[in-house]
Amino acid sequence: MSHLPFSREDLTTSILPHDLQWFVRRAWPLVEPTNPLKWNWHLTEYCRVLQQCKEGKIKRLLVNVPPGTAKSLFFSVFFNAWVWSEDPSTRFLTFSYTDANTIRDNVRLRDIVRSSWYSSTFWSGDASHPTVSLASDQSAKIRFNTTAKGWRIASSVGGVGTGEHPNYIIIDDPLKAEDARSPTMRKACQDWMSSTVSTRQALDPTIIVVMQRLHEDDLTGFLLSKGGWEHLCFPMSFETERVDKDDPRNIPDPRDRRTQKGELLWPEVWTQEKVEQEELLLGLAASGQLQQRPVAEGGTLFQREWFEIVDSLPYAPFDRVNYDNDLELCRGWDIASTDENEAGAHNRDWTVGVKMGRSRSTGIVYILDVVRVRKILVDDLIKTTAKQDGIRCKVREGSGSGKATIKARSILLAGYDYEASPETVKEGDKVKRSNPFRSYCQNRNVKILRGPWNDVYLSVLCSFPVGKHDDDVDASSNAFNCLVVAETPVTYEITW
Repeated sequence: MSHLPFSREDLTTSILPHDLQWFVRRAWPLVEPTNPLKWNWHLTEYCRVLQQCKEGKIKRLLVNVPPGTAKSLFFSVFFNAWVWSEDPSTRFLTFSYTDANTIRDNVRLRDIVRSSWYSSTFWSGDASHPTVSLASDQSAKIRFNTTAKGWRIASSVGGVGTGEHPNYIIIDDPLKAEDARSPTMRKACQDWMSSTVSTRQALDPTIIVVMQRLHEDDLTGFLLSKGGWEHLCFPMSFETERVDKDDPRNIPDPRDRRTQKGELLWPEVWTQEKVEQEELLLGLAASGQLQQRPVAEGGTLFQREWFEIVDSLPYAPFDRVNYDNDLELCRGWDIASTDENEAGAHNRDWTVGVKMGRSRSTGIVYILDVVRVRKILVDDLIKTTAKQDGIRCKVREGSGSGKATIKARSILLAGYDYEASPETVKEGDKVKRSNPFRSYCQNRNVKILRGPWNDVYLSVLCSFPVGKHDDDVDASSNAFNCLVVAETPVTYEITW
């Protein structure tokens, strides 16, 4: 029985070893023996653009894809091993924000070229002398050479290797997330790219930059502003159009095979549940790292610096009995759409209830609690929450729920102060409707009571209107309309 991870018939077809997809499918078990390859269309597109790089059709390639989509394996490992299988004299210089990443990929590459499959398939003509000859173990982690004078050097941004002249420069994650928040670190990365990397031009190298977006002014933003780069951009969830005319992303990328808004990039690996968990963990950063759409530092229409998080209220705690308490209370609801066309995997909306209190003496508004669920039937939740909030707490939701739903909700909440009204003004889009609440926040008149829901709430607010969700903004506007905006809400005549 052959030890090779492919059929003998494959070897008789001379074109197969020259195809990167063929190569990856057979080399995968060598670096991921316990993680079976789940092929997806985006991996095919990785192979196509890398094939064009090898053929000289692309000299500057910029790739923006989410983490966990096999980018490092394809662009930093498989590509190098595949190119060497045909031309072992090729020289690779690789960079990342840390040596640990490039050394990790060097070890993966070493595992491939030292394998019996690789040496048996791409041998030099002498079975005792494989194409790629490696030096000592330590050197093989940082630098190793081929018998044809090719080499690969692993380095970090600003590290060694600046005196070498490669055929390929591969930059994989040039900045870590926390450094991307520093203007000094972003500028240093841009300067390094402009000076150090640009001087490695003796062999007219192909340059490949692979990263997820971390900031509007990260290396991707810098390179796109310069022009001349082939831009491959796949967000985790498909977007059918750019956010605005100044959006620099290649959205939708013509290579993207998805057609429905919200379709996931690699659903066999990144399921809906995993993506949602990652969104919550990343918070505001999810827009950049998952969707390749970095939100302006501090937020967009809402800025994080506007909000003070307080550990307690500056007066006696309110309760459902103390009618003389200083706080006037309201919980605003934004109910998720239950339209049949949005049901199922692509229904990304949340039902959100924001409890807000306004001090009669100071005018300060406090965000006291946020309820967030994703389910179609929410009447029980609304009724239970109303009981917990107490009869003093008014209940408001957007009039978009519809007259029939509002009538049913009025029956459900009999005894509570319940109404449906537009979000702060009668006309205008979501941005215009949020303006009164935003203005109050901008003047530092809105404070947040500390709670486990704070990060998600602020992330949604501060990514509005370019973020994926706006439920918290609409719910907050509904409560704010009730407590602060001096405007008569729209009501409906209910006949029983």
